[in-house]
Amino acid sequence: MDLKIAIGVCYGRSGSFFLHSLLDGHPQIMSLPPYMMNLAQQISDTLEMTNEAFLEQFVNDFKNLFARNLEDCASNKYVNVNNNMARTQTGLLRLNVDSFKEKLLHFLADSNHSFKSRFIGVHLAVYELLGIPTANKEVIFFQLHTPNYVLMRLLREEMGHLWVCHSVRDPIATFVRMCVAHNNDAKSTENYQVDQIRNQMESCFRHFLYAGCDLIDDTNSDSLAIKLEQLHENPKGSLSAVCQFLEVDWDDILLIETVNHGQNWEGIIGDTTGFDLEKTLANNAKYRNSISEFDLIRLEKIARQRLIKWQYPLYFEHVKSALDFEAPYDFELLPYIDNDTIKQNIKSAYDAKIKGNRGDLHRAILKTINYMPEQSAPYSPIADIK
Repeated sequence: MDLKIAIGVCYGRSGSFFLHSLLDGHPQIMSLPPYMMNLAQQISDTLEMTNEAFLEQFVNDFKNLFARNLEDCASNKYVNVNNNMARTQTGLLRLNVDSFKEKLLHFLADSNHSFKSRFIGVHLAVYELLGIPTANKEVIFFQLHTPNYVLMRLLREEMGHLWVCHSVRDPIATFVRMCVAHNNDAKSTENYQVDQIRNQMESCFRHFLYAGCDLIDDTNSDSLAIKLEQLHENPKGSLSAVCQFLEVDWDDILLIETVNHGQNWEGIIGDTTGFDLEKTLANNAKYRNSISEFDLIRLEKIARQRLIKWQYPLYFEHVKSALDFEAPYDFELLPYIDNDTIKQNIKSAYDAKIKGNRGDLHRAILKTINYMPEQSAPYSPIADIK
């Protein structure tokens, strides 16, 4: 079966799961639940196993596919049931384990150690067990979520071609939102440690620096940036552009959030998010306003190319003075305080601790920002909305 592959990746908290829920029910698209975002990694990690050994490992790693109750779902290196997006946007499929093994082994046939066969086979097995015809399916939309360029290249090489859908939103607002969310999630656990969240803050910062890039010099990969603000303002225009990009037909179900292959969202996992531009813009302003102007200026300078490419306004073009990119940032204070809004009057008390606790890579990145030319990476173009 010749299926084309599209992946969904995101820049910060920018609506990738929302886009996934809109594409979920399209009659020409196959997609697995959001908690399967590490499927490609798991298949890559187990590629040297025989098909039989891979099957046993797979059903152990992705127990959520077969769980009868939410209490039976478990976290492991590939699944995080505590992740809010995966938890709230998923209804149980309750697949039969033995039937799944039989189906998938049939699809794999003699293709041992084949990434492509296993990746497509998992999708086909799930759909067959759900009783959903696959004859008219043309595209697999895989929610990779985090833009892991090693896996993106692997998918491109194995599938021959790759469509990349970058979900984007105001880069500065999403960066702050991501830092706050990781901070709050970590502090809600029993064994919270400052080092744990500090490392996550550094990871968020690296994501802020590099996410949104295409696969460089790659003629077998196309990308499209789906701007969340545009999606809320003009849903049909935005989704029509996505259909054109994925070479599938328009279908009105695209305007309805669904889960698990076209099932109505409400009644399974609660209220839908809906299209709400006003709320999106208000949240953008909320997170921008939670940090200092000095940080806003520095972050805008760092993200300038993306802001221009994705048609976001530049507020600090008039600032021409040299900036200290190594001075502590507001997001680095989050592990040490309880309030989401940065307390500027206590920030200076933590500056030395923040600098002293930075990881080697983080320190090296901050030094590099001062000297590197303006980023010229080929960021994904935004959708042409008509």
